[in-house]
Amino acid sequence: MHRKLPFISSVALGAVMLVAPTLSNLSSDSIYDSAFAAKGGNGNGGANGNGNGGNGNGNGNANGGAIGSGGVASTGATNKEKMSAKQLALTDPTAPAHPSMLGRWNATKPFGHPSIQAHIRNGNYNGTIGMLAAFGQAVNTMNTAQDAMAAADPAVMALAQALKTAGYSSLADYQAAALPDASVDAAIATFGGVLPSDTDITAAQALIDQNATAAADLEAAEGIMAAHSNRAPWGDIRDDVLVRMGLEDPLAPTP
Repeated sequence: MHRKLPFISSVALGAVMLVAPTLSNLSSDSIYDSAFAAKGGNGNGGANGNGNGGNGNGNGNANGGAIGSGGVASTGATNKEKMSAKQLALTDPTAPAHPSMLGRWNATKPFGHPSIQAHIRNGNYNGTIGMLAAFGQAVNTMNTAQDAMAAADPAVMALAQALKTAGYSSLADYQAAALPDASVDAAIATFGGVLPSDTDITAAQALIDQNATAAADLEAAEGIMAAHSNRAPWGDIRDDVLVRMGLEDPLAPTP
């Protein structure tokens, strides 16, 4: 980094440079010439250089000219070759989105931010912050529903889903109907004779319903975000909005 001398220092330096030859004339010319020559001469030898010292101690710009032992090569060419953040964002899907790509979603706040939470409490999902609030709430609800399902007994969940698909709200209803269903019977067989209670089945079916509702709400919120994205397509910046909100992607593949 080039630094400018303070105004007072630069004036003093200029005064010394103007006075130096006069001071040298007060003494021996040979002493002045020897001291000046020891610094490398009058510095007009460097090609395109602006500094002092043609024999290696110069401070020239070195635009293709010789660089002395004290010179520094220009890195302009290297800097020009560097890809800008925007170019990287446009060419590399794994790179963060450039602010110019986010458009109105540059207003994204963390999900717990007071402005987001206020819109949720008031049920106000209009405007940019309102749409972000609706999207964040849908993502959060979907993650919660998925976590609850993941924590439940998979065998109970499978039987509850089979009963629900077959049109039964409880195991007792299925057994009373005496109408065999291959999917339900296969799910029952996994328990080895000790079947879950109807209370467990009802709770599992409630989790299934919550997951389905959360998925529908998220799909609707995603559609609104896509329709109101005013720069890059929603699919290109969705991950960046989730990162800014501090939310996990419920649609990401399970590792």
